Amino acid sequence: MQFNKTSLVGILLVSLSYGGSLQAAEQRRQSTADSRQEASRLLEKAVAAKGGRERLRSVKNVLFIHGSGSYRSLMAFPGKEWEWADNRQNKIGSLDVTMTNCELNISYLSYASEAQARRIAPPDGALPDNYVRNTLAFLVAPQGIDLEPIGVLKERVNGKVLDVIQAEFRGERIGFALDPETNLPSAFFRYLSTGKPYHLVLMKDYALVDGIWMPSKVSFGGAAYLPSTFEINLDIDEQFFEKPPNVAAGPDAFRLRGQAPKPSPAQPVSSSTRGIEEWINELMQEGDAETEEAIGELTRQGRAAIVPLEKAFATAKSPNARINVARALLGIDSGHEGALGVLETLVADSRAEPRARLGAALVLSTTAPGIRVLTRLLGHPDAGVRRVSVFAFDERTESLSGASPEVQSAIRGAIPALKAATKDADEVVQGMAEEILEQIQHNRR
Repeated sequence: MQFNKTSLVGILLVSLSYGGSLQAAEQRRQSTADSRQEASRLLEKAVAAKGGRERLRSVKNVLFIHGSGSYRSLMAFPGKEWEWADNRQNKIGSLDVTMTNCELNISYLSYASEAQARRIAPPDGALPDNYVRNTLAFLVAPQGIDLEPIGVLKERVNGKVLDVIQAEFRGERIGFALDPETNLPSAFFRYLSTGKPYHLVLMKDYALVDGIWMPSKVSFGGAAYLPSTFEINLDIDEQFFEKPPNVAAGPDAFRLRGQAPKPSPAQPVSSSTRGIEEWINELMQEGDAETEEAIGELTRQGRAAIVPLEKAFATAKSPNARINVARALLGIDSGHEGALGVLETLVADSRAEPRARLGAALVLSTTAPGIRVLTRLLGHPDAGVRRVSVFAFDERTESLSGASPEVQSAIRGAIPALKAATKDADEVVQGMAEEILEQIQHNRR
């Protein structure tokens, strides 16, 4: 089946727009099964926005420091937690350290006023409350955590009505409220049996930490937002979670001797930040000549521009602005996880403007890691997503003569998925996949 390119774009844009309006109407009368499916879809979008399931599952441990450092939580997977809590600023507060190792079924509590840690009730198969709260709120889907989506509700969070993913974890109901622009969690809930939420965690001002978007400001229980920092995959003593904790060892007791904290991701890494920020401002414009010039200039700045660009995602309000930021990042680092995640989320977002979804897919098709993302999206349950992805493949494979060896290798790696797409239930996907395979074969001659 052959397709005229101009008419195909029109068909694709109309089908995406029409499908979005139908979906909006359907969501208003979702059955329980539909709501569960929607919860699963939104959960996958949140996982992709955070950095992707593979990246999240690769986290071995994460350190969370809240406020001035009076509260620190080191979580190691699976089922290990060390907490430092200094509440001496309160008249009745104390300084204490707790450590739980679910694998060894041990728990300890150490007070500053006592020489030795005391053994406390073991977990007996349960996970510590704060471990569950922190790992789910900040990582969503780390290793050892499997969620069962059950539905979607609308909740008011900070004055905004947001989609809240309802899910079950070990028989307990939890919830994630998602920011509609970034698909990152704005709030995390745990629920009492009465349905009342508790352990409310509010999150905002996300920054990339080792390829994962983490909030730089966090509020617990409705209190004020406090600055928060994270370190991921620290080198720690293998026996650290096997020994009783000791307050005297200090708040960095887990660090290997001589190991310094990782630098904050919010700190610029270049002395030329002002010029970089001026070019970033150009990225927020709607596709004029200055935008293309800005992308070229930022690419030439190299790694000095990465942190300012990563921060720009938080202020990029329009899809086109986020695409421009992603283009600049991929020009510096073709495998940049944050940029790939933003583009993948936009391609899969049925509520986004169709041309923006197409634009995101075409940017993905310019790099080998992006092509691997598109290959995965060929198996997406939404036919609209598959159409966008296969169209990007068609554009990329019209001519491979100037493509890098990495891109050509990624295209060859997509052939099995493209062959499967020739049997797709959607006629457009099916026909385009056949055409793409012919183009690949032609380029090999």
